[in-house]
Amino acid sequence: MIIWIDGTFGIGKTTVALKIKERVPDSEIEYLDADFYFGEMLNAMVEFAEKNHCFPAIRGVFPQTNKDFAVYFRKIIEEKAKRIKNLIISMAITETQCKEEIFGYLANRHKNISHIILTASKDNIKNRIESDDNKRDKKTALDKLEENISFLDKNFPNTLRIDTDNKSICDIADEIIKIVKFDK
Repeated sequence: MIIWIDGTFGIGKTTVALKIKERVPDSEIEYLDADFYFGEMLNAMVEFAEKNHCFPAIRGVFPQTNKDFAVYFRKIIEEKAKRIKNLIISMAITETQCKEEIFGYLANRHKNISHIILTASKDNIKNRIESDDNKRDKKTALDKLEENISFLDKNFPNTLRIDTDNKSICDIADEIIKIVKFDK
């Protein structure tokens, strides 16, 4: 089973995914954070470039837009899905390339994917982004907010959405746990 937690920048995907992992009493759950793996890939590219005295060929500054990352992360997910019963992934699917090359590819090969989009009012999302201690690019997150919401609405009109306004992280995680049928 793959549980894909989706939504705009700043909606709380990572926090919710980690809370689900913490609350599900099953040791056969692994959490995959797209931002972590993207950073890992970029670090490897920079190290390679330094060793070879060249510039790193970085083709996209976000996980959703990087061509190399699409292939890299997809392979990680597929490999882990062979060995682990339940994967929780937090990644915004807010670009066509990501939708097609990662999510679409996996959805065609794995029948057991639960795709959940976290939502909130625009004002709440803006407040969350502005108060986030994470070192992410807040300006870009705020600038792309409308575009990201529109992309999710247009490309995933029938996907389950969970409104996170006025709910605690525990409430959101518990709601997802009730919906998802984890493989035992």
